[in-house]
Amino acid sequence: FPAALIASAPMAAGTYTWKMAYFGNANGSGHSEITVNTNSFTVAAATVADTTPHTLTVSTLADKSYSNSVTLNVSGVATDAGGLAAVTVNGEAVTVNAGGSFSTAVTLTPGVNSVTIIATDAAGNRSSITRTITFDATAPVLAITSPADNSTSATYSLTVSGTVSESSTVTVSVNGGSPQSAVTSGGTFTSPVVLVAGINTIDINATDQAGNSSSAKRTVTYTAAVSQLSLAVTTPPQDVTTGNSAMTVKGVVAGASGKVQVTISVNNRSSGVKVNADGSFSQKITFSKGQLYVIKVSAKDGAGNSGSVIRNVIYRPQVKHDDNNDD
Repeated sequence: FPAALIASAPMAAGTYTWKMAYFGNANGSGHSEITVNTNSFTVAAATVADTTPHTLTVSTLADKSYSNSVTLNVSGVATDAGGLAAVTVNGEAVTVNAGGSFSTAVTLTPGVNSVTIIATDAAGNRSSITRTITFDATAPVLAITSPADNSTSATYSLTVSGTVSESSTVTVSVNGGSPQSAVTSGGTFTSPVVLVAGINTIDINATDQAGNSSSAKRTVTYTAAVSQLSLAVTTPPQDVTTGNSAMTVKGVVAGASGKVQVTISVNNRSSGVKVNADGSFSQKITFSKGQLYVIKVSAKDGAGNSGSVIRNVIYRPQVKHDDNNDD
């Protein structure tokens, strides 16, 4: 007849066989105790859920950083006592070395990039770190408003001013001295400088948040105790290369005594220039062929004070293409 035994399973893990005894007539000779073995069964070890977080450390640029490199290295270490299942960077699996270290590279695109590192352990627990990196490979556009290049000054101090196209740190140094930070506001900057008697070289550098930089130079001659006359050529503000066959040279004379005479020579061919009441002047110059043109602007006042500025202009004629030429 069917017989059922109900009992609690053993607490310890292992394989067991129970015995069951009953009284019955096994051979027709009368009732006696009969013992039989049950089928064997296994008690498995109790499973404890893995809720311990693993460690994930990442070495790369800080969050909200700027970079001018198209390739970003991402390195780190991920460890877990129960074992790691995978580490991904922006969804791509990376190789994890012994000890949990890993290293890979991400290609950045212009603008804001999101870099996400995810480590998953054998129990399915996940840890993630995200970095936002802005890729900017364009150098800032730096323009100097004052002073004009190759100008003269009758005072030992002046202010360097200009504009920069993006948020940047601007530094100014004189004659190879230590760079000094300029005061920036919006897209403009100013920096006072102190000159020495004679020729002064002023270096201006702008560095954006990604590390891209642009530089400019101005040469200013301080005529201490020699002359109060100041001559500046404002257009062109510095040596230039142009494809235009004509250019208007502009400038201003200040601090002169009496009548002022201004002459402009182009490759040693001189001509007089009209000087306005405010000291400004302008003269149109034409270029006949592609070459270097040395433009020298000279000024002299009634007291005999004088000054000169040189601009080097390289004229490169633009090549005209014949659209009707089938060759």
